[in-house]
Amino acid sequence: MKLTRESFKTYLLKELRWDVQTPLLVGFSGGGDSTALLDLLHRSSCNVIAAHLNHGLRPEADAEQAVCEELCLERSIPLVIGKANVTKLARDRKMGIEEASREARYAFFRQTAHQTDCRFISIAHTRSDQVETILLNLTRGGGLAALSGMQVLDGDLFRPLLPFDHSDSIQYCKDQDLAFCHDSSNENLEYSRVRIRKQVIPELVKINSAFASSLSKFSEITHEEDEYLDAVTAHALQPLEIPLNSELRFLTIDSEAAFDLVGFSKLPLTLKRRAIRLTSIYLGATPTFDQTQLAIQYLDKAIYGIPSSVSLEGGKVVIELKSKAIHFRKIENKFDFAEQIPGAGVIEYPELNWKLEIGQIKATAPPDRQERNSLKLTIPSKSLDFPLHLRPIEPGDRIQPLGYSKKRKLSNLISEYQLTAGAKHRLPILFNRTGPIWIPGICVSNALLPQISKENQQENHSQESELYYVLSFSESSPKS
Repeated sequence: MKLTRESFKTYLLKELRWDVQTPLLVGFSGGGDSTALLDLLHRSSCNVIAAHLNHGLRPEADAEQAVCEELCLERSIPLVIGKANVTKLARDRKMGIEEASREARYAFFRQTAHQTDCRFISIAHTRSDQVETILLNLTRGGGLAALSGMQVLDGDLFRPLLPFDHSDSIQYCKDQDLAFCHDSSNENLEYSRVRIRKQVIPELVKINSAFASSLSKFSEITHEEDEYLDAVTAHALQPLEIPLNSELRFLTIDSEAAFDLVGFSKLPLTLKRRAIRLTSIYLGATPTFDQTQLAIQYLDKAIYGIPSSVSLEGGKVVIELKSKAIHFRKIENKFDFAEQIPGAGVIEYPELNWKLEIGQIKATAPPDRQERNSLKLTIPSKSLDFPLHLRPIEPGDRIQPLGYSKKRKLSNLISEYQLTAGAKHRLPILFNRTGPIWIPGICVSNALLPQISKENQQENHSQESELYYVLSFSESSPKS
């Protein structure tokens, strides 16, 4: 398929069904591919913002930035410019220039997308890039996901040029008389991708002139099978999942997961590997093949009472294997939050997955019954003395729970409810001037609800309306 305005627009609107009103950040290097992409999206009436990162690696970097600025100015396309010290990044993180450049570029794109309210980032990857990526992945090893290559829509990344070749982009730029830059690093054989492009692919084309097309079809089939196996794995894991933290499960739904150890160990080897990989990636770390194999080896030991653990990506995620469960958890620093609450309102911490809502109602009778471990409280206004304070648990915190005659340590109460360490660090404690009054889902202070208890026992049904505060602790609103 030749790359023209018409063929691109048809593919974009009819096959991909892209909404042109969607704000779209376009990674714009000034090279032939990104120049063609930006022009095509703009001419298709898409709502685009261009983003150019000056890597500062080559003498011509400033001139390339100027070319980008000129094209965007001519078309009235908003352009965001960034600069990065890639050499320093590579040195500090002990990685190659290629990898450091990619990290800096995508970090810049995502930061800019957030600042400009763009949900998607369009990258000018072509079928030629797809072939190089698959061959690179093949040299590094990996499963079906590595051989699937890149997808047109992958999370926040959008690659509408993926069905077209790099040569198509260049020809489009020439046909439209578009100025574009030539990246000298694309000729540098020190880079592994360039060696594949210049030395490996030409030899494969000699064997099969349609090699690029054949490999693209192979990647599509592989991707479909990979997705199917993911679905099979998720289905197999569902009955094995061990609910954590009871009604407070939402606190750590993005930071930990646990499965029945015996059931997990009985999964076919293929599904075991995939289950470890999928769960770890969900929590933010990609295990190596050796780490996955090590976790599988530890399964049998754990069944016989020998606990083990595997740490992934320098401690981002740890897999703990104990006698009854295989527990995946994200390693997090202790959260430091503190709020003064002057009155009714909403306090929300999306990064901790919770919100606290305090509202007011008028009622002629108190609630029939309130459990000490409820996530919702209805309290007579005279029992709640503002300002209140909110913070995490600290050593030495004590409370006299509803129905108890003595104070107890909060840490002991939380342990009795079998909260995980991750949930404990995220759970807020509500205080008044005298101390803790409510630990949502755990207990409420005896001093806070004496009137409710007494009124319930006497079944007071006074017809006089009274003002109550309603405190509700729940999962935070979905992240946009």
